[in-house]
Amino acid sequence: MSKSNLIINSNCMQCGSCLECGFDFLSSKNDGSIEIQPGTVLDANGTEIKTLKEICPVDAFEIKVSEDKKTILAHMVQQLEGYKGIEKPSIEQFRFHKDDYSIITPVASGERRYEYSSDSAAERAALSEFERAMYSKIDTLLLKVITDYRIKVLKPYFTALEEEGSVYADSNKKVKEILQGIKNLMGNDLPSDFAECNVMPDDETTWKMLNKGELLSDELISSIKSEFDYPSSQYDCYWDTDDTEVYAGTDWRGNDKYKDKYCYRDLYKAFDELAKDLLNACGWASNSLENAALGHAEWLVKIYNEKLEKVLSEKRKQVQSKMQ
Repeated sequence: MSKSNLIINSNCMQCGSCLECGFDFLSSKNDGSIEIQPGTVLDANGTEIKTLKEICPVDAFEIKVSEDKKTILAHMVQQLEGYKGIEKPSIEQFRFHKDDYSIITPVASGERRYEYSSDSAAERAALSEFERAMYSKIDTLLLKVITDYRIKVLKPYFTALEEEGSVYADSNKKVKEILQGIKNLMGNDLPSDFAECNVMPDDETTWKMLNKGELLSDELISSIKSEFDYPSSQYDCYWDTDDTEVYAGTDWRGNDKYKDKYCYRDLYKAFDELAKDLLNACGWASNSLENAALGHAEWLVKIYNEKLEKVLSEKRKQVQSKMQ
């Protein structure tokens, strides 16, 4: 963090009285705590600190007089020179845990309709419905899992929004804090936009394709399906059939006739089992998922850090030219 000779001690009760003074070096965070602008240097006997001492009911403001403006500036320049951007991602950040994901199963149609002439006909109808309702949609179901994984794990690497956990927004914020602290100390010696830092790898194809969901899809679906080799017929043990007698008119003597009719039921059990097997296949193929995610994140961080270094290099030149 960038240094300041003004500090807030543990007495602070976040009452906000100090903010009413209108000092631009004070602001409130989302959690209600008071934040001091980096690089703030005040005279221990000056008007600002005197006002803060008078208005604060718990005497929360202190001046660290041992750190003068030159010392603080040197420290922040050192921070700027030492900032290397975002750390290289690790595989641990992209672990796939299958229990964190789910596959929504469909509702079967045609169940418990006693309209089939034989048990085997009902079995064939059940298999056909199983294939229509879910088995034929395996690619779509796997894509949904991959998309959920992409958003859950990779989003910080393809979003620019701080509230969505962007690693770039977080890094830019740290840089801005250092730059703002330096500008506060050097004032008008630096350009008005000196503290700006809005670096993003958003002109990189990988960024765009991740954002649109065009990566981690086809090739990973193939990897997962290589771990899943069950034919649709293997799930026929999970549904059931039933039979009943239905009225079939009368015979030539006028006696009522009945026929055996069959239906299928409990397809949800096959749906549930297929969903479980697909998630297991995702787990077995997790190395492919994780390594692909890591590779994309590493590439984007590399692009970001290279762009950031160019920006910081220019900032350092601006500071050095004014300090000579």
